[in-house]
Amino acid sequence: QAGGAGSVYTKAAAATNGDLVMDNNNVSGADSPVVDGTYTVANLTVTKKARTVLSASDTITVTTNLTVSTDGILVANSGTFSSSAATLTVAGNATMDGVFTFASATLPTGATLTHETNTTTAVNKLDLTFTTLTIDSGGAISLNAKGYAGGGNDTNGSGPGGATGTDNPCLSKGGPGGSYGGSGGAGGYRTVGVTYGSLTAPTDLGSGGTGGDGSCTSGALGGAGGGALKLTVSGTLTVNGTISATGATGAAGFGGGGGGSGGALWLAVGTFAGTGAISANGGNGGDTAPETGGGGAGGRVAITYTTKTHTGTITAYGGATGTQAGGAGSVYTKAAAATN
Repeated sequence: QAGGAGSVYTKAAAATNGDLVMDNNNVSGADSPVVDGTYTVANLTVTKKARTVLSASDTITVTTNLTVSTDGILVANSGTFSSSAATLTVAGNATMDGVFTFASATLPTGATLTHETNTTTAVNKLDLTFTTLTIDSGGAISLNAKGYAGGGNDTNGSGPGGATGTDNPCLSKGGPGGSYGGSGGAGGYRTVGVTYGSLTAPTDLGSGGTGGDGSCTSGALGGAGGGALKLTVSGTLTVNGTISATGATGAAGFGGGGGGSGGALWLAVGTFAGTGAISANGGNGGDTAPETGGGGAGGRVAITYTTKTHTGTITAYGGATGTQAGGAGSVYTKAAAATN
């Protein structure tokens, strides 16, 4: 394994705070844990595959700007990360885990913000608060396939909506899709999982599809579920790009994998503007002979707002291809002035 990025700190004598850069030269390597303590910097940059991790004993305050770019990863699932007066800059692919507050951000064309992949337990989610946030056309918050993992051969998908049962017919049967806001589509074996989560304040990850039976040894992999985003914007949220937490398509094989269910998108905003798409759709079932997997269910989307001029689509469709399509998820919208 390659080594983790070290730290580069620079500070002008006249400046109150310095700048910190974590850069691993585009090499995926070990983590770069922050040394336990309390730190304040003007600008923090995490870039080129550096993975910077806060521990429970860490407090970092960024006063001016946080830049996460070029496959940089910032993990703040523990500790305290304070940046309420700072801007967020995203360039290329950027990954952030945890709870963050910023004054503002613009995700330009080519910028994609996500959280890290989960497996069998819910560890990584993204909770963001802004005064203003703009997602330009071609920019994205994408949590696609970042939820619970899909199952392998004869293995149920992970998560509350993963299939149940232990039957192994060894007859190249497709796996069921993951459930969440709706029921996953049936496959050729196992029992479809249960629906779960909140209609009005969804925070759960999407569940994985079950792997195919595949004559006992070669069933295709189920798709992973979608991730989870809580987004609070007190001023204006403009979405001309996309916000998505879709499930992955099950793999094709000798007994197709079930699709993963869509994830969770919970948005609480002042003015909701733009023309971009918002989606928590389920993944398709693995499409193969002799039997396909079931489609993943749609996830859950909830959006509350004061003023709405947004005209883009908002969807939580079930995955369409497969032995049976996944069930529709839920899309809840509410104006602040409305009773319900």
